[in-house]
Amino acid sequence: MTPAELDTLWKDPGARQYHRSPSSVFGTLKIYDAALTGRYGAPKDLTDYVRKAQLAQYENVRAQYEAYARNATDADKPATGVVYWMFNSGWTSLHWQLTDRYLDQGGAYFGAKKANEPLHVQYSYDDRSVVVVNGRHGPAARLTARATLFDPDGTQRYDRSVGDVSVDGDGAHRTAFTLPASVSGLPSTYLLRLTLTDEDGREVSRNVYWLSTAQDTLDWAHTDWYHTPTSRYADLKGLASMARVPVEATAATRSSGGTSTTTVTLRHTGGGRTPSLFTDVHLVDDRGRPVLPVRWSDNEAGLWPGESVTLTATYRTADLHGSAPRVRVSGWNTPERTLPAG
Repeated sequence: MTPAELDTLWKDPGARQYHRSPSSVFGTLKIYDAALTGRYGAPKDLTDYVRKAQLAQYENVRAQYEAYARNATDADKPATGVVYWMFNSGWTSLHWQLTDRYLDQGGAYFGAKKANEPLHVQYSYDDRSVVVVNGRHGPAARLTARATLFDPDGTQRYDRSVGDVSVDGDGAHRTAFTLPASVSGLPSTYLLRLTLTDEDGREVSRNVYWLSTAQDTLDWAHTDWYHTPTSRYADLKGLASMARVPVEATAATRSSGGTSTTTVTLRHTGGGRTPSLFTDVHLVDDRGRPVLPVRWSDNEAGLWPGESVTLTATYRTADLHGSAPRVRVSGWNTPERTLPAG
């Protein structure tokens, strides 16, 4: 896309987008950009637009799959299926894809991946319940589910744990507990960290949400065949106030039989309370170009001070084209840096 075309993405939502759709209804970003601005705030530039779009994509795709997972085994009104159109585009499209034309993975992909992990703890937007979903065949028992609410600056406002949680297999779910309707001192934009640990205290699932005390309100009376307007948006603008925090990264690569695996450990080394939100790792070559396709164990993590996470990326060694591997680390409030992974 030319610089002028890139400018239209965040400056002119009503502009016809060749990379959007030939449809008169879906050919612009008008509906999408209205929601993005209403919920996250007006973009300051193209970079700000893209990072807000990635948050939104992670959030909405995760919610779609989590809603299905919770309701699939509902006794009264079971969800009987879910379709996401589509995994990847046959051309360089801006929407309707979990990976792009080049198989690069962004918010939509990792939101779907998080929601579909085999043993998963999740939040329900409709009734505030904390739910454990077990996609494995066998049952899971003696689990502990924990929910903690934070201001964007990391101030803790609420914390609750429930132990001895058990859930049957094959997509069964169990409601561990429900978050209160209101929490004293909670700002309009806040963070929810969910963890699920086994009987030995090992973390088996982690899920971070950015939420608002002001909920999205849909204008059902004006629903048409392709969308329902929103009369009031959830207020997620408080995310912009998050202080920038450092994330230390170390990386190493091993190769065998034409396959390489790069292991990356991220650690929040900041001295304050503010978490690192949506910390993303990309595998790149020595010229900064993405190495694709690649399969990540997880990505776009939320880390609180002192916490760490280890991620792995698996890919064909030949896709390095003779280059040494490098990793590019960035995040919602984390300065970007690139380091060797050889």
